[in-house]
This record gives sequence, structure tokens and C-alpha cells, in this order.
Amino acid sequence: MLILLGLIFSCVSVCLFYLYVTKLWWSLVLIFLGSSILYIILFLLSAYLITLLFPIERKKKNNIIRRSKPYKIYNIYTRYACQFIRQIGRIKIDNKAKGFIPKDRPFLLVSNHQSLVDPILIIDALGKGNIHFLMKQEIRKIPIVGRWLYHAGFYYLNRNNNRDGIKTILSAINDIKNGESVGVFIEGTRSKGPNLGEFHDATLKMALKTNVPVVVCCVDNCYKITKNYPKKTKVLVKVCKVIDCSEYKDMTTTQLGEYIKQLMQESLSKYRNKD
Repeated sequence: MLILLGLIFSCVSVCLFYLYVTKLWWSLVLIFLGSSILYIILFLLSAYLITLLFPIERKKKNNIIRRSKPYKIYNIYTRYACQFIRQIGRIKIDNKAKGFIPKDRPFLLVSNHQSLVDPILIIDALGKGNIHFLMKQEIRKIPIVGRWLYHAGFYYLNRNNNRDGIKTILSAINDIKNGESVGVFIEGTRSKGPNLGEFHDATLKMALKTNVPVVVCCVDNCYKITKNYPKKTKVLVKVCKVIDCSEYKDMTTTQLGEYIKQLMQESLSKYRNKD
């Protein structure tokens, strides 16, 4: 990362010198575009080189070996990438999440889902804590990104195969027991609007099987980002409540899902009425 910043600093210095010599105002535009493009290229290049060091699976004595836990360097890069995407996307977070999540213990984060950038904004809003989301299987096919997210600890959920889906959920449960925090979008897919979609309560079994706190989170206005761009969009990332295991231990997944939906609806209504 220091090398990236050094190269960007060099590029900006050259542009500033050019601006000083020529006194052309559009050199400022060149500085912004040049440094942004250079940052993206170098970031993707360094990310690709790192992924080559850790293939998704490798063979040792004819046995397939997969990653046993997320690699820290991927989590560090992921946080930098989330910050950069937020800035490029002209997104301002009304952050009501940082400082509310449990410290020094794993948790299950449950959120609504309005856009593709929701996990990016939640990771950025939470700060230093590492959280690994369940994502749809198709993302795994994206070059660099698919392998990257796998090594960062994200899970690919095959929604068309129940057997594979159960394996993914069991893997996430095992990781939670080993101290990893997991995030799920309980609607299963993007609502692409302000209304909450149908909840898929089965993912809440991860909480019932591990007895970890359930962090109920909600996002809002994320669906407006692409419509507003390049204008700035203010979005909400809020922790509605942290539900301790003592509160839900006697609930079914359906009852817990209804409670979570009620908490989200109340938080979203208060936020929208305030504006």
C-alpha cells in the first residue's frame, strides 16, 4: 500500500509541476483523473499478484487443500478498497453503526439489501472489524474479485442447490464458532428500492446454532446511488439493535426473523420521517 501511495504521490507531483509551469487550470483535472486511474490500476495489479500466491485450492499429495481461514492481508486490502469505492462513488455515509458492534467476540450481522454496494458500505462503516458476507455463487466467476473475496473469508452461496447451500451455511457456522463474524442479507437478493423484501429466515440458524449476538443492521438510500451519480448521495448505515442470545434462545427462526424485520422497519421509518 505504501508503494501505491508513493507512485500516486509521484504522479501528482509531476502534474503539480506541470501546472506551475504552464498555469493551465485543466491540469487540476488531469491530477485528479491521473491519480485516480493510476491508483485503480496499481491496486488491481497488486491484488492480482497477491491472489496468485494463494489459489482457491491446491493439491498436496493428491489431496485438495482449501483455505482454512481468511488471510489478513486480504481483509486489509478489502477495507482500503471499500473506502476508495465510497469516495469514487460520491457516497456520504450517515454512520450510526460504528461503535455499536460487539468487541472481542464473533457475531452474526443481519441487514436488508438495496444495492450491490451494501456490503462495501457496511464494511466501511464498521471500521476495523472484519466481517465476512454470504454472497451469491455468480460473484465467484468475476476475475480477481471472485478469488479475492474467497480468501478474504466471504462465502459463496449456491441458491439453486440446497445441498451446496447447506454446506456453505455449515461452513459459516463452524467459522463463527472459531471466532469469525459473518454477515447475511436476509432478503436473499436486492430489493432495489425502499421497501423490505421477503425474508429468508433459514440463515438465522447460524445464530441459533452458535448463540452469538445478532447485530441487526439496516441501510437506506443505497438504491439511489447510481441514479444520483455524479451527485453525492447520503446513505444510512445503522445498527438497529444488538440482540443477545438470551433474548432469542427460545425463538424459532421465523419468530426471530419477524422480530428483526420489525426492528428494521421501525429504524427506517424514523430515519425517513426525520428527513
